[in-house]
Amino acid sequence: MFLKAILLYTYLLRILPLSRANVYNYLWRHYSSYTSKLFREIVIAQIQIYTVKSAISFINTCKQEDLAPTFIRFRVANPYLANSPTVRQCQQKILQGELNFKRNLLNRTKRHFNRLDEELKRSVPHIIYVRLWSISDEIVNRKMNEVQVTNESKLAKLRADKLGRMPQQQTLDPITNLSSYNLTDNEHTALFNGLNHVYPPEKFDQP
Repeated sequence: MFLKAILLYTYLLRILPLSRANVYNYLWRHYSSYTSKLFREIVIAQIQIYTVKSAISFINTCKQEDLAPTFIRFRVANPYLANSPTVRQCQQKILQGELNFKRNLLNRTKRHFNRLDEELKRSVPHIIYVRLWSISDEIVNRKMNEVQVTNESKLAKLRADKLGRMPQQQTLDPITNLSSYNLTDNEHTALFNGLNHVYPPEKFDQP
């Protein structure tokens, strides 16, 4: 008996004149423009939840593999400081700050989505609600694939960039500190440039 009920329910879902192509128009005609808008907001919230989850996974991978995505990179006046511990520490703090922001955004979006979902349940019959869920999954899955491909492409590029920089990082620093004194970034740069190097003046005497 239970199996027959499931088969009947599945059959009714299939014959419903409701599809991804006409879902917004169908809801607008049979229920209200507000219901149609409500379902659209649910789909947007679902996509945003997955997008933020993917961003969190992307950031965690960057932290684990010591990768530097473009949004944490910044220019410094002295190019020799670009790979210094101070700059890398700043980049890690920016990365952690972005991770905290994404986690908070995910929690807010989930709460917003739950409110919308409860409202949709009250707005349409259960069989329509179930069909809407399957349609939203179709829409979201297409976007999920796009986001996943984009993130994998970004990670592949960052890994390639890191491998390309590794030999340069090993040969760029000719300074060997044999003392117990820890050099500051400015001191390290001065030794790196050599005793004959003269820094250009920042201000010019016009006369």
